[in-house]
Amino acid sequence: MNKSKDEIIQDFRSLGCEEPERWTESEFSDDECAQLAAYRFLRPLQSSLDIYSQQYQTWIQNIESSNHQNKLSRILKKMIEAGIKPKEIGYFAYQIASQAYNEVLNRIEDPTGGDFDLNHQGKVLPSWVLMELKDEEEREFTGRIIAGLNEQFPLRHME
Repeated sequence: MNKSKDEIIQDFRSLGCEEPERWTESEFSDDECAQLAAYRFLRPLQSSLDIYSQQYQTWIQNIESSNHQNKLSRILKKMIEAGIKPKEIGYFAYQIASQAYNEVLNRIEDPTGGDFDLNHQGKVLPSWVLMELKDEEEREFTGRIIAGLNEQFPLRHME
């Protein structure tokens, strides 16, 4: 890594990281795992979750006012008519989306984790790992992996 700790802290801050010093410490203390790349990967996922926790009114209104009636809009209408508050609906949606994201992140982290139905649990088949790129245009890898995404997500929890 060619950047100083202060430069990495600034990179985390520019990404909206709430704990840039902690993430930077992890970035420098682990030669094999790329924390800045991990944070960059997780950040857009968190942003999509924040719609449910911070913009639930807008999300619900957009579904209600859509030109076509679909199953989701009918279910939302029933929930509201039943007296469920929009914030509670947002919390429910946040939890479902968070669990779904974590299932995907678990699969990325453990390529053979869901293959119990395959011969040898899929261990003889191709596998994967996320790796950090040094130069995206030339596809030059740093050799560091992006790991632990399932343990670091969500970056913020809905209260």
